[in-house]
Amino acid sequence: KQQLLYEYYDAPAGGHQGILRMIKRIRLLYDWGRFLNFNSNHPIAQKKGTIFSLVDRAFLLSDFKFHSKNLTFLINILLDNDYPLTFIFDTVNQRIKNLIKNRHLIHRDLADNVCANESASWLTAPFIPSYRKV
Repeated sequence: KQQLLYEYYDAPAGGHQGILRMIKRIRLLYDWGRFLNFNSNHPIAQKKGTIFSLVDRAFLLSDFKFHSKNLTFLINILLDNDYPLTFIFDTVNQRIKNLIKNRHLIHRDLADNVCANESASWLTAPFIPSYRKV
């Protein structure tokens, strides 16, 4: 069944005009799997910042079911860019500890100056004005 759907959507005149080819093309344009190489002459802080941003994407923008898969993918990309394994693990552990420690921040409502013990919201949903309930 899945193969049939794959062939349908990837056909020249099928489904969504070859959506799988469009996804492949976008991936070629924007997702090269290349990041700041460790052997470059940039400061260590910038290399740590690269790892921090990757860890933030892997953990804050995905469901907990995918964290191990995303972390494995992240480590493989960093190894491909010549990052030492100890540097990767030290930096990733540092960032994860920081994320866990700051997971339940106290929100302060500036209008009412009231503190509420609510967990921090990591994702926002866009407002679509033309959407109406039917």
